[in-house]
Amino acid sequence: MPSLARIRETVAARQQKTRERVDKKCRARPPSLQVSDWVRARRPQRHNKMASFWSQPRQISRLLGPATFLLDDGSRWHASRLRKVPAPLSEHLATARAQSPFPCNAATDPGPPPALVATPAAPRQEVVVPDPRPEVLIDTGDWSKEMEFTF
Repeated sequence: MPSLARIRETVAARQQKTRERVDKKCRARPPSLQVSDWVRARRPQRHNKMASFWSQPRQISRLLGPATFLLDDGSRWHASRLRKVPAPLSEHLATARAQSPFPCNAATDPGPPPALVATPAAPRQEVVVPDPRPEVLIDTGDWSKEMEFTF
């Protein structure tokens, strides 16, 4: 009779082979998401028909399992329900300012170049355009004299 350790080894080996075969057939791949990525979650329900299926951008704060993530608002989502999105604009600006070799300070910033500063507009001048329409003919009531009919 086989020992309990030998049975466990056999079961683990068969489970691993089954997992590999199913993953290959289903083309499973590990999620490309990482901690600190910005994502949107596809919500299972909406509160009205005009609401978006996708949540607001959230940042991944922790990895809970092989494909389960904890977001910064405390919700847990599987990777199949998450889509990676660019960081919000405020995040981009903060990162760009931190990485910029030039300091951006209101006291040292000279402002926009002089060509881009708005200048007051000159007063409008009235322009008279002649009427391109032909003169209106006065109807005399006798159409036969005014027009020639050819058949």
